Amino acid sequence: MKKERFKIKNTRYISLQIILIIIMLILFESIFYKYKVNMAEHNIDIIGEDVSGKIQENININISPLISFGYNFSIDENITEKSFNKLSEYYMKNFPDILFLEHKNKDNITDMIYPKEGLGLVIGKSLQYVSEDLIYLNKEMKDKKIIISGPKDLNYLDYNIKAIIVKYPIFKDGKFNGLIVCAIDLEKFLNNNIKKEILRSYNISISNKGEFYGSEVHKGHICEKNIHVLDNNLKIQVSSKQNYIKNILDELVAATITLVLLILFIFYLEIEILNKNNKIDELTKLKDKLKEDEVKLQQSYEDLSAVYEELAATEEELRFKYEELQKSEEALRISEERYKLAVDGANDAIWEWNIEKGKLFISDRWENIVGYSLNENISMKKIIKTIIHPEDKKIAIEDFNKYIRGEVSLYKSTFRVKSSDGDYKWIFNRGKALWNNEGRAVRLSGSLTDITDRKKSDEKMLQMASYDQLTNLPNKRLFLNNLQNHMNKVLREDSDENIAVIFLDLDNFKKINDTLGHNYGDQLLKVVAGILEFCVGETNAVARVGGDEFLIYLYCDKDYNNIINLCEEIKSLLNNPLEIGRKHMYTSASMGISIFPQDSIDINILLKNADTAMYKAKNFGKNNYCFFTKDMRDEVVRKTEIEKGLREALDNNELQVYYQPQIDVNSRKLVGFEALLRWNSKELGWVSPAEFIPIAEETGLILPIGEWIIKTACNQHVEWMKKGYKPFIMAINLSTVQIQHKDFGKVVRKIIEESKVDTKYLEFEITETILMESLDCSMELLKEFRDLEIKVALDDFGTGYSSFNYLKSLPISTIKIDKSFIDNINFNSNDKDITHGIIKLAHRINMDVIAEGVEKEDQVWLLQDMKCDRIQGYYFSKPLALQDAENLLTKLS
Repeated sequence: MKKERFKIKNTRYISLQIILIIIMLILFESIFYKYKVNMAEHNIDIIGEDVSGKIQENININISPLISFGYNFSIDENITEKSFNKLSEYYMKNFPDILFLEHKNKDNITDMIYPKEGLGLVIGKSLQYVSEDLIYLNKEMKDKKIIISGPKDLNYLDYNIKAIIVKYPIFKDGKFNGLIVCAIDLEKFLNNNIKKEILRSYNISISNKGEFYGSEVHKGHICEKNIHVLDNNLKIQVSSKQNYIKNILDELVAATITLVLLILFIFYLEIEILNKNNKIDELTKLKDKLKEDEVKLQQSYEDLSAVYEELAATEEELRFKYEELQKSEEALRISEERYKLAVDGANDAIWEWNIEKGKLFISDRWENIVGYSLNENISMKKIIKTIIHPEDKKIAIEDFNKYIRGEVSLYKSTFRVKSSDGDYKWIFNRGKALWNNEGRAVRLSGSLTDITDRKKSDEKMLQMASYDQLTNLPNKRLFLNNLQNHMNKVLREDSDENIAVIFLDLDNFKKINDTLGHNYGDQLLKVVAGILEFCVGETNAVARVGGDEFLIYLYCDKDYNNIINLCEEIKSLLNNPLEIGRKHMYTSASMGISIFPQDSIDINILLKNADTAMYKAKNFGKNNYCFFTKDMRDEVVRKTEIEKGLREALDNNELQVYYQPQIDVNSRKLVGFEALLRWNSKELGWVSPAEFIPIAEETGLILPIGEWIIKTACNQHVEWMKKGYKPFIMAINLSTVQIQHKDFGKVVRKIIEESKVDTKYLEFEITETILMESLDCSMELLKEFRDLEIKVALDDFGTGYSSFNYLKSLPISTIKIDKSFIDNINFNSNDKDITHGIIKLAHRINMDVIAEGVEKEDQVWLLQDMKCDRIQGYYFSKPLALQDAENLLTKLS
């Protein structure tokens, strides 16, 4: 019967659970479906917003050269076709989405177009024959507006293409004077500006006044955006290529099956547990019954023995109480003796203050600590007034009141007390109170410890942890702590005060350290620290943060005049000769300044900004100061992007070697190539060598990159020789970092051995600046190159030291005259004479001469008359990609 009731009860319980679970499952599926659909449609809207924004932004970017072109025509209507082509080539190189650029005269007839390939038939055609544009064009031209049309099919090309056509009207003295037209290749435009994964996954269409480009069919949710470009509207539609509803339903079915299986398994476990619990309940009831019987038997036994025990206990209790009384008397006597010994022998002074009677007891140890005793009737007010240090009175009273108010469980306080010799001793005081029934303290007792030695040790440790041991200036930790306190004060009080943070770095400290030794370097740092403290005047506002770097903070005026005056004063004092150890030293400093809160309210960013500004000051020629600007922040971001990209460039095959020809000035034959590094980043596009090479040198990445260039150039030279080309020079640039690296010579030898290159056709180019900055390293390396029969060319000659005295003693075979001289030799007699003189002197010491940056024919003839050996520049060829270089090699060698 019990089993039947149990079965019915459990069946009802489980049935109720099943109904609830089915309801929850249906509710879950409904919510899950709606959520997934909303998320999918929301993603389409986000992609649509992003795509529309990028299309709008990049159409505006591609229109900018058109506006610039129109400006050129508006100020000079006699622009030749050659000038038009040159400008067009420049703009199309920098704006690769542009398909062609076209000029129509005031009669709307095309008279210039670039490029002509496939577009030559357009020359001479008039816009008057394009009826669908003419009415709209005439209206827009009256308002002097840029006209955007399309997407259009360009049927007059050799291939099918859709483009957006942008027309910029030119006006002269208020009258229509022609059009500049550009076509933006929509397919290339989208591929360049929209991520490939978006193009693969989403339908994108662009329409304008009935003209259409892109996906013709949009299914499901469509994000539709109207973008405004100047005074023109384009409609962008974006939808998913995938059937996201089907994907969501498949996912929902899979989730439902999984949940059902899981619920069935849980029901099975639940039934098993219910059955087991029923058996346990039955066993528990049986056990409880047995315990009840056992308790009744035990109770009967205890009742019988209780009477006997009660009688025996009375006699025993009387005897026990008598013995306890004797033990208490003995313990009290021993305790009094121990207390007296403890008070007399303790290192601490023991005290007790009877608050009600106003009496103070203090042990003799107090007199040993301070040199005098205290009257037991002395008041606490007098102790505070005459004994405790004035600076510590407030904290001593506050600590006592906290304990009396019950805010802490033990009275503790640290303060200084006056000793008999007038000095102060540090005391650690602690104690506890006896409270009456009303909760008021009536007696307080405790001990005093002399912690003077420990305090002095702590102060010494704090000094060592917070101050620079050489200059006694605050270190970086203390400086940042002080600066943060001042910043917090300004923010807390909502003040309009500004704080300047100055990052100072000595310009030539390393040279002094290396030439005169570390002792002189240390003395110089001490003198500089004294100058900075003198100039700033604020306590703990100057810090040495490592090496030759210092930090300063100072409240500043809104016009920053006091900061400018401070920097000028520091410059002036450091520029004077500094006498150190009977030597006169000269130094200077570069300073970067960031302002709180304008530049940042984050202390780490403030320091980083000041550091960035300091390096900017160094770039301006050192011995200077510079305020941080937003442009610098953008430069830092750009520099970070370039550094990150460079670290992946080699592995991603983004680096390329281009080859610029070197031509024999007499025969006009190709006699050499200079290997030049180019970088086409997947993320950043083409990056200028002038931008990324300094960053590669700064980060040390130039070592693996430079090794790759040498290896690539050597291998390519060997391959060209195998193809039967006449031998020629392969010139490769070296950087300061490579020259100074201890293993660079080994790297070069290894590449030569592996590539089997003929070293007598190898030429390394080193600038004058690199040579003189690392003269010792350079001399050893140049000798090693000479032993390997590698030629060495001195690059950019004329811009640095330009002394033939040191050239005579160096194993240099070639001088390259800098482009800055070549540019002006046609009309500047000084540059002409200097160039001629360099060539003559170089030939006298058996050196070849290369002229760089030759761009005009008359420069070539002048250099030929001056007996220059080789010339290099855009007159003959710009740097070429590998296949183009090989084609030129076939033509000119």
